[in-house]
Amino acid sequence: MATYSTNDLYLASAIKTSLRLPFPEIHVEGRLSSFIFRVDPNQAQQIATRFYNDELTVLARRYAQDLRDLKSLIFRAKEGMAR
Repeated sequence: MATYSTNDLYLASAIKTSLRLPFPEIHVEGRLSSFIFRVDPNQAQQIATRFYNDELTVLARRYAQDLRDLKSLIFRAKEGMAR
């Protein structure tokens, strides 16, 4: 399956929430983290467009939880690199 990548934490949370996806892969280089979703890139881009145009509606608590989970994922990935 194709992938969609973003380094925008808030967009990543919106994509994960909207499509009810499992945790994405994460790549960390220095201070920059990229989230890689296994999803149709066109579908993810449509969500991104709606997100940036302030037209996307998601469940607030689910979005907030996904945001916290993705932040934890970044922290664990960076912690693992420091070892």
